[in-house]
Amino acid sequence: MKKNAIVSGGSSGIGKAICKDLAKKGCNIFFTYRNSLNESKVLVDELKQEYKVEAIAVKCDMTDLEQVKGFWKQIKKHHENIEIVVNNVGTTGEMQLFMMSDLKKWTDTLLANVNPVINLTKTILPTMIRQKGGRIINITSLGGITGNPGYSSYASAKSAIYAFTKSLQKEVAQFGIILNCVAPGLINTGMTDNVSDKYQTKKFENSIIKRMGSPQEVANLVTYLALDAPDYIVNQEIIIDGGVRG
Repeated sequence: MKKNAIVSGGSSGIGKAICKDLAKKGCNIFFTYRNSLNESKVLVDELKQEYKVEAIAVKCDMTDLEQVKGFWKQIKKHHENIEIVVNNVGTTGEMQLFMMSDLKKWTDTLLANVNPVINLTKTILPTMIRQKGGRIINITSLGGITGNPGYSSYASAKSAIYAFTKSLQKEVAQFGIILNCVAPGLINTGMTDNVSDKYQTKKFENSIIKRMGSPQEVANLVTYLALDAPDYIVNQEIIIDGGVRG
């Protein structure tokens, strides 16, 4: 029987790679998008035709709890159970040094990263508790571990997601639910388009691999945690950064 997977923000970048990798392993894919209607339609067709799985894309603002509930209501028309949830939605926001920052923008970036994780997890957990199992993978960031100047709000949000994950795991372990985080470093997606050459060069100099990571490499790790990893890998934040911290 195919497993059912939800991926938030699945229309592009890391989310898209995760959708395709999970589908390749035979999972039905239900993903959200916010603006990328055409890209989402193309991806749904690709998943159905190439991997012979069910695929549904739903427009959803993941920061809005009612919209997230509406998304789940649509999915429940097709499947009552969900074995995998990948909380992928996030944004770096604009670069602003904290002392010169607009605190509303700072807070908006924080909430834009944290609320999607809270909303989807809160919505899906009753189902996972009922079915006595499930795996949740939250996408954090190397920046949430090391910090990045000009992106304190983003770093704070990603760090908060890991702290939330650690705490929640201790509440739901009794129901067979496994949570982990994946913390990518510099990955070649649209989110890195505005990263300066100087910053990239510095990161490469500090890494072992000397290049950006690919969305596929992150997807491979997520899929492993979702499908193949032993239960003993639990409550971890696994870094995938080309050895920057090594």
